[in-house]
Amino acid sequence: MIHDLYQYRKDLNDQGVYLSVTGNFSQILLEGIADVLKQKMSIDNVQRTAMTNVFSVVVEHVQNIFRYSAEVIPGAVVGDQDSEVRIGTLVVGKDDDNWTVKSSQKVY
Repeated sequence: MIHDLYQYRKDLNDQGVYLSVTGNFSQILLEGIADVLKQKMSIDNVQRTAMTNVFSVVVEHVQNIFRYSAEVIPGAVVGDQDSEVRIGTLVVGKDDDNWTVKSSQKVY
């Protein structure tokens, strides 16, 4: 368990992590990630072209988690028995003017 969350956040910032999400991925979470990312990038005055490109790649990575993650929780969305969430990790990084998007999920 991480005991010093301030240091953890500082370490992520020092490594260029702009946004990091680990856990249950659903369509609702994707919408939330999009909102947070757009707001953060707007506050940081990121150029519209970069915002669009990063967002497009983020959506593609999250779709890969939806399609290929072997870790599935069926019926996990409240009120939707047919729903499921997939487990994965998404990281958006920034180093100077260069953006990186990475994701991982367990696959079979």
